[in-house]
Amino acid sequence: MAEEEPECPLCNARLERGFVMDRGHANKVKPTVWVEGEPEPSFLGLFGTSLVGKRQIEIESWRCVKCGYLVQFAWAPTT
Repeated sequence: MAEEEPECPLCNARLERGFVMDRGHANKVKPTVWVEGEPEPSFLGLFGTSLVGKRQIEIESWRCVKCGYLVQFAWAPTT
């Protein structure tokens, strides 16, 4: 996660943190993630996209308070 609040790359105004909702399976809200590599069908193509062995990072979403531009970050997890 960023230590400082980012600024809008278009107009340099303040960005406010929010999220892009992914309702997922059965309308359950879950975090949106960035997945490395190309999308590949899951086993027999019946269950969506395979995530086996792929790195996943939660996405942070920010909105400019002045122009409305959306900025998303997928910060590398810190361990």
